[in-house]
Amino acid sequence: MTPTTTNMKKFIIEESFVSYADIEIYADSKDEALAKYHRGDYPMSNYSISDYKEDYTLLAITAEGENQPLETFS
Repeated sequence: MTPTTTNMKKFIIEESFVSYADIEIYADSKDEALAKYHRGDYPMSNYSISDYKEDYTLLAITAEGENQPLETFS
């Protein structure tokens, strides 16, 4: 039988990785810009994430509908 999405279980794989972003924040001073950054006080349209990612780390695998991971990785 050929697997299809209708007869297979869905699993969610959680991972972390290192990436980079540029955020445009308009402010009168460096301190105000940093304060806005820490509050998240900027539109997401000003958030530009790099396509470059590295250092992938597998964190966990969970079956759809379950509250706890089937396995965690360290």
